[in-house]
Amino acid sequence: MGRASQGGGGAEESNNIKVCIRCRPFIDREQGEKCIIRMPEKAVLEVLDEDNNPLRFGYDRCYWSHSKKDEQNGFADQNTLMSELGMELLENALAGYNDTLFAYGQTGAGKTWSVIGGKDMNVDAGLLPRMCNQVFIMLTARKKEEADWNFQVKASYLEIYNDKLRDLLNPEEAGEKKKQLEVRQHPKFGIYVPGLSECASASAEDIMELMEFGMKARSVAATSMNDRSSRSHCIFSVLVAQIKGADPEKPDSLLRSKINLVDLAGSERQKKTNATGDRLKEGAQINQSLTCLALVIHALAKAFSKSEEDKKKKKHDDFIPFRNSTLTYLLQESLIGNSKTVMIAAVSPARSNFDETMSTLRFANSVKQVQTQAVVNQMSDANIIAQLKAEIAALKAGAFGGAAGGPDPNAEANGEAGGVPGAGPGTGGPGRPAPLDSETQEQLQMLQELVGQYGRNFKDEIEASRKMDVMRQQALQDMGLSGKGLASAMNMNPNTPYLVNVADDPSLSGCLVYFIPINEVVTVGSNPNCTIQLKGLGIHGEMCQLINFNHTRVHVKPIADASGKFGRLCRNGRAIGNLPVTLETRDRFMVGHTHIFKLVVPSAQKNKNKIGAAQEEQDALLEEHLSEIIDNSSEEFIQAKLFVESVADRIGEDAAQNFLTSFAQALPLVQEANDICHELRANDQLVLRLDAASDIMGFEGSEPMLCVRLWKKEPATAKMKRVFKRVVQNKKMKKSVASIATYLTGVNTGADGEIDLYSDGMIEGARAQLLALWSWRSFLVRLAGMRTLYDDFMASGDSAVQRVIGTHSDPWGEVSYLDIAQIDTETNHTNGNSVLVEQLQQRLAETEKELSALRKGKRGRRSSKYSEEDSFRGDRNSGTDDFSPPSRRSSQTRSQEAKALATELLSELRNMKRELHAWR
Repeated sequence: MGRASQGGGGAEESNNIKVCIRCRPFIDREQGEKCIIRMPEKAVLEVLDEDNNPLRFGYDRCYWSHSKKDEQNGFADQNTLMSELGMELLENALAGYNDTLFAYGQTGAGKTWSVIGGKDMNVDAGLLPRMCNQVFIMLTARKKEEADWNFQVKASYLEIYNDKLRDLLNPEEAGEKKKQLEVRQHPKFGIYVPGLSECASASAEDIMELMEFGMKARSVAATSMNDRSSRSHCIFSVLVAQIKGADPEKPDSLLRSKINLVDLAGSERQKKTNATGDRLKEGAQINQSLTCLALVIHALAKAFSKSEEDKKKKKHDDFIPFRNSTLTYLLQESLIGNSKTVMIAAVSPARSNFDETMSTLRFANSVKQVQTQAVVNQMSDANIIAQLKAEIAALKAGAFGGAAGGPDPNAEANGEAGGVPGAGPGTGGPGRPAPLDSETQEQLQMLQELVGQYGRNFKDEIEASRKMDVMRQQALQDMGLSGKGLASAMNMNPNTPYLVNVADDPSLSGCLVYFIPINEVVTVGSNPNCTIQLKGLGIHGEMCQLINFNHTRVHVKPIADASGKFGRLCRNGRAIGNLPVTLETRDRFMVGHTHIFKLVVPSAQKNKNKIGAAQEEQDALLEEHLSEIIDNSSEEFIQAKLFVESVADRIGEDAAQNFLTSFAQALPLVQEANDICHELRANDQLVLRLDAASDIMGFEGSEPMLCVRLWKKEPATAKMKRVFKRVVQNKKMKKSVASIATYLTGVNTGADGEIDLYSDGMIEGARAQLLALWSWRSFLVRLAGMRTLYDDFMASGDSAVQRVIGTHSDPWGEVSYLDIAQIDTETNHTNGNSVLVEQLQQRLAETEKELSALRKGKRGRRSSKYSEEDSFRGDRNSGTDDFSPPSRRSSQTRSQEAKALATELLSELRNMKRELHAWR
């Protein structure tokens, strides 16, 4: 995606997107459910509805990967996908066509398994690693057959998170704040991302190392963020150039292609929990980019299904909204442009996923109707650069209108932007460069970026890639991570314990490995001097120390910060507090709010000779570990326990225990929200408290409900101001002292008649104002908004809090009835006077036109009217009765008239603009 694609020299080939369906096996939580998927034919799939009636669908290919004993047309493993899909894509690529494969489906349906594969790459490798290996085999074989053929291979790895692009192969950005990348489009060379790393690769091993680093970088960023309920999209691209001839600059023949492998985020975000966990379900955030993708596919399917006659009729609804999201903008070429595209739709066989399966299949039906226009790419770099420079010259010539002097040929040859010396009047003056408008400057910048990309020497790129590889390995070591795999990790003793990350994406779990050497104190925190560097919410400079005890277990010693507070550390879901604890093998260890690790002690595993033996076992996902976290040592939990004991007789022991469990599981989320408030709104003194609400009318049998209160503590300045005011107002010192005492203790507030904002309660020893009371569901939705703001802050370093406070996007804000009523009033007011607004706009345009004509010395309709009237009125300013024609009147008189008219028009224009703004 870093470089634009280009066509030329080959016939255009129109193809429908090839759509394949793959059904995975049951996972642990689905065991015992009924399988609702059948594949009676290789291109036919049936889904059993609630009444066991088969719903029949037809696709290009259906892959049965559920179970070998139930297969009817062959069991499809990873080798099957490679032989049928991977080889087809590679053959297209070597013929000079661009390829795209993207995987779509609900979370956990098997998309990543098909694209990336499992932990054991020797057996479970997906299409990406297999295709990367095979492309070098095929290119090497071709070179052996025809010695005058050479090849160049590059790779890029891109992530889309919250509609922002991240370069996963840039070592300078690993674990740090990412620079902002943008998508751009050239009308002929297509979509590209300037500044995206394209790493030259000499072997399949090079590409695999790039993929491994990218996944580590992705894992580091994912665990630094808070929005665990959504995943990112990622695009791995392989660029292949086949060059025939001795001189790469002037080849006898050239074929170039780009292979995009796209792993989309889950098409649904709803969490499936048991009955007691429903209230703890995270607020479902719609993945906007997937929504935009669905809208684009729907519009394309509608467009391609039209008759030839209807296609000739241009309608407003023919517009395809590719630019509504970064994902659809990037995939534009793959969906309708120069590409041969394949989609794998991954589905679950379980009855519990019927709705999600049907949604995926309906989406796949729409994709089947979309066509792409693939072209063989045969243009050399030299020809592309020449064409781009010609465009630069033409653009400059058009910008300056062919004025005297013309564009500087040297400036064009060097790809320089700017003005043209001696361009004549209106272009900056003789000898000066004329300023270009912003649109022209943007187009020039785009062309110059493309010239720079295609002008790189491949040998120089190989050398640069080697240097970047050294930087990548150093970046991993700086964060305390192992480099190229477990086996080569700093020549560690094979019995050395290590921590592996747990993520909500199975492909990212186990990507991060932190070794804990013996006879060495390993520090954990955000400080650059820490052995294991972690970023994210709730991570202090130094959180704890890890000590390897004879390769059998690991001691954890918490460290307090400058204020004496201990960070958030948990072992197997229980808060550690300030006391040292010991971790055994397979224990879960949580740091902050987002980093969860599993300790692996090789000497304690059954298979002692294999370091990664523990990783072969099916690990629970991140959400399952998060659900077990209970902070039973906090003050809130202790108070909740006392509350439950007092109401147990009324609501029953089971209901009381359920509430206490829910309360304990909810506490970490409220604590997370408080940490976000501390990071983003430290000066606002906001505190959230988990609370319980009961129905007074049904008090005897109703179980308490979780709710969250938002408090604002009284600022120190406000307290001192009120105290001082009371001292001044009281005449007697004794009374003044008493007033101060009662004020400070919070007893006798508001005695002077003023409204006391901070009299609602006491929070953390300070008087506080209750700002809002939220239901648990409302809090979860707001927490998702807080996480998004924090994620943006972590990614860019720029806090958007001040821009959203008071708007509809404010997660702390509360919309009242009066706010809604005011909006309705304004809406109705504007809609009811739409005709008046249009009339006002028309008058405004006419007035601006007249004023413009007057400034140019051309008297318009209105100025002509003034001239006719004045010819009979005489000169009002001179005090004479001159009834001569206007042409004979003095230039001074005409100048005064023009000035008066201009003043009048300007005044009217300002008034109309104010009036129009008021109506709007």
